[in-house]
Amino acid sequence: MNTAAKTARHTPVARRVVLTGGALAAFLTVGHTAIDIFPSMITALLPLIQARFRLTETVLAFLVATLAFSSSLIQPLVGALADRLGRRRVGALGLILTAALLSLSG
Repeated sequence: MNTAAKTARHTPVARRVVLTGGALAAFLTVGHTAIDIFPSMITALLPLIQARFRLTETVLAFLVATLAFSSSLIQPLVGALADRLGRRRVGALGLILTAALLSLSG
């Protein structure tokens, strides 16, 4: 048997994974939980942010409200953009943008 035939037989074939039913629900639940964890970490950091930047409770409340409202307002816009440009492109852009902005925070 020649080498090419041996290699072809042992080359793994990439298969597309399609999640359905319970696996899809579990995947979406874990993803949604991971996304919701980051904004809730702000609450734990509020005393540190207040001390470091000498902010009042009113300003802190405004910051938390701004985070919540901006998230709620931008989701439909990003959904419409995904419908127009494609989910993969918008998802990749969101991942890159999030990584860049989070790297600036620390």
